[in-house]
Amino acid sequence: MRQFLTLQILILVFLQTAVFAQIPVGSWRDHLPYIEATNIVQAKNKIFCSTPYSLFYYDIDDYSISKLSITNGLSDIGTSAINYLEEKDLLVVAYSNANLDFIQGTNITNLNDIKQKQIQGRKTIYQIEFNDSKAYLACGFGIVLVNLDKLEVEDTYYIGPEASAIEVFSIAFDQDFIYAATEQGVYYAPKNSNDLIDYATWSKDESFPDVNGKYPDIVNFNNKLFANYFHQGENASYIYKKENSSWELFYHSGNEVERLKVSNNEMFIIEGDKVLVYDEDFKLKRQILDYGFAPSKPADCIIDENGKLYIADKASGLVINENANEFESIQVDGPFNNHVDDISAVDDKVWVAGGGRSSFWGNLYYFPEAFSFIDENWNSNILWNSTARDFVKIIINPKNSNQVFAGSWGWGVFEMQNNEVINIYNDQNSTLQSMIVGEPFVRIGGLALDEEQNLWVTNSGVNEPVSVKKNDGSWYSLGYPEISGYESIGKIIITQKLFLLAICQPKRSFNTIILNR
Repeated sequence: MRQFLTLQILILVFLQTAVFAQIPVGSWRDHLPYIEATNIVQAKNKIFCSTPYSLFYYDIDDYSISKLSITNGLSDIGTSAINYLEEKDLLVVAYSNANLDFIQGTNITNLNDIKQKQIQGRKTIYQIEFNDSKAYLACGFGIVLVNLDKLEVEDTYYIGPEASAIEVFSIAFDQDFIYAATEQGVYYAPKNSNDLIDYATWSKDESFPDVNGKYPDIVNFNNKLFANYFHQGENASYIYKKENSSWELFYHSGNEVERLKVSNNEMFIIEGDKVLVYDEDFKLKRQILDYGFAPSKPADCIIDENGKLYIADKASGLVINENANEFESIQVDGPFNNHVDDISAVDDKVWVAGGGRSSFWGNLYYFPEAFSFIDENWNSNILWNSTARDFVKIIINPKNSNQVFAGSWGWGVFEMQNNEVINIYNDQNSTLQSMIVGEPFVRIGGLALDEEQNLWVTNSGVNEPVSVKKNDGSWYSLGYPEISGYESIGKIIITQKLFLLAICQPKRSFNTIILNR
């Protein structure tokens, strides 16, 4: 079975090595991707951004960046929504498994009732909305009401037909009603009703062109309701504005509108590659198509009282826009993504192979990715223009830590020196063999260097499954009938007289084969 090392890299320090010198022995440290920002809120002088794995915040006074994760207070990974209630100085963090954290100052309180409870429907939280000092959670099964004084669940509303579970993506309020944008239309109910727990209190708004369609967002902007309808057949979005008792088309896009957002008297329509900004008169004020340094891939945005725009971008982290066309990217150091299949550490250097294999040891077809952590900085080495895929093994030469070898699952062995690829070894220039006759498909599962600087390589699915690159640059291969043709040969360990091979039978077990050198 594929050995995927979770959504984050957590390194436990036992050895006194220079790279971890500032970390207490025996403590945990996280190394997470922060380049994909998904949600954003302002909490006093801090701008909080969520990623799929954790949080970070930017201090607008001293320009510092801090991280929050499971290693320093958060209770979970996989953030799905955040929101801030100013009157309580309370940041609410929701996770994709419906876990909740409440952050007040330096105190973090966890509420895992929804996560632990057996619930019909999809257990996740899409949005957090506040009203009368209570939090309304738009969930994959309905609406959950949280008492923010007691930090406890107060009620759960199943608003679908006959009290069935229904995905609620977004919640909004006007003077009289609460509205829920769902997978099957927009529902509403008197917001002050004592019977919101009764599905019969809720009604579906029948005035939409598609009554039963998917509505990912609903907002109240300047006392007008706006709803985002996604037409799945057309892969298009329609933004409707409520006028009196009817909904009128306000905006149409041939792409999916990912979010409607209201912040400081402006409304944002956020698509995959642009942000549209509307003023209080519902006029288009500006549109953002790129940042100058990179194309825009916005996920969320806010504007502060001084008109400074903050964008959570899926490829540039936190983007700040103060003047018309001046954009700045604030990025937290970390690997480019969460792909981890192997780790190698020598002295003060760490390298990570960012490939992977399926549970049946098939390809995942990730770009060739090798991430290095050197001198307290991450560097992402991704071969975007290469036809190769899936680095599944990586080793650092213990006698020359600038030399790194990476084994790919189908494209041979890559040799790197000082972060640059200097050689690629395959069936054309070595004794490595392709498992597909007539095609270059060289699967490498294991790499090891012996004391004489000979590189030992496992080569799956071929007649001679072990090859050796000698320290003089020449190659030779070894054929062992016991493992000839095995398609899932993994790691190799070298001893003075023997070497050990890890053989995997997909979905069954690992076996270790001991062979003479």
